[in-house]
Amino acid sequence: MKTIEELKQENIFVQDFTDYVSRFRCPVITIYNQETLDYKGMYVARLFVCKEGKTYPIKLVCINDDLEAIKETIPVHMHFFIRSENDDKCIIGTYI
Repeated sequence: MKTIEELKQENIFVQDFTDYVSRFRCPVITIYNQETLDYKGMYVARLFVCKEGKTYPIKLVCINDDLEAIKETIPVHMHFFIRSENDDKCIIGTYI
């Protein structure tokens, strides 16, 4: 099993998701609060793709200590959905 540090090294850091979401049929970007294990103290946006009814994370992430700066990386056509009670407590919400 890979360590958190090994997984972090595999990520591809982006400043904006606009150029990436158009490559996928059903992109989803999840926003995480500052309590994640891998980027403690930072907000994280991670791109997921849908395939065969399931969502899969890909290595594209954006991190920032400012939530508003994270939101600015999201394409304007995507809509925000607040986390449900069943979601992980680290999730703020999802853009679809």
